[in-house]
Amino acid sequence: MLIFISLFLGVNSFEFSIRKQTIRCFSEELTKGTLFWYETQVLQKSGTIWTRFSYKDVDQIHEAPSTHYDNLNYTAANDGTYHLCIENQSPSEISVSLDIRIGIDAKKPSDPLSVKSLDVSKVQLQIVQEYIKQLHNELQYIREREEEMRNTNETIYSRVIYYTAFTIVMLILISILQIVYFQKYLKSKKLI
Repeated sequence: MLIFISLFLGVNSFEFSIRKQTIRCFSEELTKGTLFWYETQVLQKSGTIWTRFSYKDVDQIHEAPSTHYDNLNYTAANDGTYHLCIENQSPSEISVSLDIRIGIDAKKPSDPLSVKSLDVSKVQLQIVQEYIKQLHNELQYIREREEEMRNTNETIYSRVIYYTAFTIVMLILISILQIVYFQKYLKSKKLI
């Protein structure tokens, strides 16, 4: 959530402190094919951090110790939640600078085009096309998730209908049995 808010506000890099022998984790929901880039930097002269980048807390994608600098450029292979954890292995508190970029922002300007060979409007056009492609992929992912949720909702709805019908039938049967029992009881006491 912190990553999303910082990216929404246009902030790519932020600094934070990690107490000794503790871990600080960040999570982001990525769609398949989304580019993810991060860079960590220890701001003290001494101190060791251990960075881990994983998919759904299970698959380790990148894991490395760092005394000063670490980075990773990764394209998401699956839809889901990706975690970046930074562990302070130093005996004292350290400050870390973290720069995270997702999607088009993670690409370097020299990646899609040679900036020298094209004018500014063509570069901007390609950047806009990349944003549109990224938005299209995210919308497709949202549609797929919505379809899964709709199917789940319909399944639950049908189960509720069956359960309700079963409950009504059982209540009717129990009430009939009570009436029959009550009539027999009254006849045995010769009240009817």
